[in-house]
Amino acid sequence: MSQLKSKSPNLMLIIALVALPLLGGCVDRQSDTLDNLKEYSAWSVGYVAPTYYPVDIRSIDPTDNEGNSITEIGAQVPSVGETLKEVRQYFPHYDGYALPVDMLTFQTRRQLGIGTKVLPDMITIHWVSLINVKFYETRLKITKSIKQKINKTILVRLIWSPDTVVKCHYSHFIFGFIPNGDVKVWLGGCSQLDYIETLKPYKIEHQGANDFLRKMYKKELQQTMFKHFKKIGYPNPLPIQWDKIDKVLKRKYIGNGQWKTVEGTH
Repeated sequence: MSQLKSKSPNLMLIIALVALPLLGGCVDRQSDTLDNLKEYSAWSVGYVAPTYYPVDIRSIDPTDNEGNSITEIGAQVPSVGETLKEVRQYFPHYDGYALPVDMLTFQTRRQLGIGTKVLPDMITIHWVSLINVKFYETRLKITKSIKQKINKTILVRLIWSPDTVVKCHYSHFIFGFIPNGDVKVWLGGCSQLDYIETLKPYKIEHQGANDFLRKMYKKELQQTMFKHFKKIGYPNPLPIQWDKIDKVLKRKYIGNGQWKTVEGTH
């Protein structure tokens, strides 16, 4: 199977899945080293969500124009959303609501094996907003313009070695999830991020669809999340702070090992 799919969950599995990420579970960090900047890397997929509004990735499927799956993505911690402590290593004043967009705050997984450099024509993600237990389907069409950006060689002057210039390519598809179903998309790599677009949900699964899963998510995942937030002193995430979660935080290098936070909408 080429997707990361949740099976009909039992109680213990669900509790385990929600506890790990909310406690800062192990994730794969996608950092650009000198070695992987030198070559056109096999592409990967990364995710980011607000701390107070984590999401659950149910499946991800890269396909060609005929709908055939072209690769398998490595297993990952299903729930996306880092702790305040984790994010504040890079954004010291992070409020828990905005999308903290940086190559060091993404949860990332690569393709199984050595992967492929052949780009899909579509990436479909099924995911759940845990705060309101809504099931979304997001589809990113890999347009000719996106493929041209990924295939273009970029010259980068390394921050940690300003006299060194290397050739590299964008090789990461980065998705930022918002509880209303919107997903912001960037291309990442070369120690840079290039905003592509904000996707509206391709599909919202309404009441009745996945009814068993919906009840289980609400009873176990959502309530466990609320109890955990309360226990560690997070504020009540409800009502959803819509005016705050459309904000995006990025870091800008200003020299002498110092960074500043830049706020925007993408």
